[in-house]
Amino acid sequence: MTQFRLRVKLRMGVGDRAFALDVDAQSDARAIAIVGPSGSGKSTFLATIAGLRRPDEGFLAIGDRVFFDSTRSLHVAADARGIGVAFQDQRLFPHLSVLGNVRYGTQRADGIALSEEEILDALELTPHRSKRPTDLSGGERQRVALARALLSRPRLLLLDEPFSSLDRRLRERAIQLVRSVIDSKGLPTILVTHRMDEALRLTDEVIALAGGRSLGQGHYRDLVHEPAADAALGAGGVINVLPGHITHGEEPGLSIVSLVGTGMSMALPACELPSGSSVTVAFAAREVAVARERIDRISIRNQLPGRVERLSEHEHGVLVQIALVSGDRPPVTLLAETSRRAVKELGLAPGVTVMALVKSQAIGLL
Repeated sequence: MTQFRLRVKLRMGVGDRAFALDVDAQSDARAIAIVGPSGSGKSTFLATIAGLRRPDEGFLAIGDRVFFDSTRSLHVAADARGIGVAFQDQRLFPHLSVLGNVRYGTQRADGIALSEEEILDALELTPHRSKRPTDLSGGERQRVALARALLSRPRLLLLDEPFSSLDRRLRERAIQLVRSVIDSKGLPTILVTHRMDEALRLTDEVIALAGGRSLGQGHYRDLVHEPAADAALGAGGVINVLPGHITHGEEPGLSIVSLVGTGMSMALPACELPSGSSVTVAFAAREVAVARERIDRISIRNQLPGRVERLSEHEHGVLVQIALVSGDRPPVTLLAETSRRAVKELGLAPGVTVMALVKSQAIGLL
């Protein structure tokens, strides 16, 4: 597994003010997400890794390859790094066709070769092969940039908001494609995104940035307990993302998803996917209620038995981490937001058994 060793310091002028990027991180995760509000330095950080920005000082290595070391005056040029990049502004060559753009650089990098047909078909670009970028929509240009990054046979893949211009259907196809590449091809990936569902589905670890500084690093379920990371993670609220399989029930208007690794299921609004389809359910932590025991006379369909693992106080309440009770399996956790008063009245503490209650209508299907 590729080890990420990142230590980057960059100072640059932005208009009349100075912007300082100071990130110090190490990880052995295969896929990392960089998250944070607009202006936090996410894209600048990515450009630094790509070699398009030169830090004033610091150290940058991916695996055993050192790209920058200020103590040795070492700076490897961007085109010698073997990195595939899909930036938010696409940066396509206007004089080349779609096919010319996606093939650009395929002979310049060693590493993992990907099928051109597979990538173009998955991103629905085959009918546009001969078009120029000026003849494409924003979403089509974004897919071309992603295809080019994947087809460059990179040692490392950098993605800057790669799905932001795609509609829901194409976004889902693109996410599944990138996930399959990360899993089956073993391609190390760094993703910049403002959507935590993308980060949770595609990466193993999160680095939270705000104001050009790292506020925390680690698995999402650990990072959300750090109040300092609220500025980077709190914009969209804390969410739960759980994998499962469709197992349609008999009740009209509802579908049932069997949650992987739990032996439990959840009811959600009916979908048209066939039974057995792999899916991901998503719901906000604020939509999870907590009870000390099962409640029989209630309209909430989803009541999942669990055990409190951790509590952390935030500005607007308490975040409760619950391990779903699932026999001998490793625990699957979910997060609930509740009030300090509820924590006191329910006697919530690590080790206490609870029921996590989620309305069916609060659950989305990815």
